[in-house]
Amino acid sequence: MFDQFAAMYQRYKVNSYSLRITLHGSQGGAVTSNYVAASYPAVDPTALATYQAAASQQYAKTVSGGFQISNAIGLGNPPTKMFFKFNHASVVGTRPDAYDNGALVTSDPTALQYAVQPIFLQANRAEACSFMLEIDMWQNVTFSQKKNTVDA
Repeated sequence: MFDQFAAMYQRYKVNSYSLRITLHGSQGGAVTSNYVAASYPAVDPTALATYQAAASQQYAKTVSGGFQISNAIGLGNPPTKMFFKFNHASVVGTRPDAYDNGALVTSDPTALQYAVQPIFLQANRAEACSFMLEIDMWQNVTFSQKKNTVDA
């Protein structure tokens, strides 16, 4: 219902969010059968370049899994999941305010004033692999600065 609220209010801010990431290791390379993943909340959208760096971030979660197919052989490994639940202010580092870590309903918040969730994926061999990611996110959002609206 964001679009309906955007028609009635000028600004919004995210109070909290929950995130579920399901990783399907679809296909490994010729000799690749396993992978690791690390995800963490941040304000910088540039993902870290190594598993160790990503896994050592505050609130980071890690999983390991196997590919469903490797070298044209069905391995049948199930997907792995990561769950996150955050108070937006604890990630951003400021008290929630529609001006500090919110935005006009017509734009994104100011850079480095909103949470992002980078993810790092790495297979056990340096080969091209395929992943499918299912990402479900729920946000608690407050809208402010009411616009004058008229019933049609």
